[in-house]
Amino acid sequence: MNRLGVKSRKEFYSIYKTIKEENNLILEGIYTHIYNSADKNLTENQFERFEEITKDNPSSLNIIFPE
Repeated sequence: MNRLGVKSRKEFYSIYKTIKEENNLILEGIYTHIYNSADKNLTENQFERFEEITKDNPSSLNIIFPE
């Protein structure tokens, strides 16, 4: 997860905490963009990184992973 996204769990939780502390911000969702869906290995690797960064997510995020 890079470009304009987060690179680590630490960064994810730092951003999450900042958003939750601001009364004028509402976190509606998070996502990943699969940049090369034609390559199964790259896609699986990217999805695993997304899961790793967002695992143990705060319950208020209610992240649902597709099966």
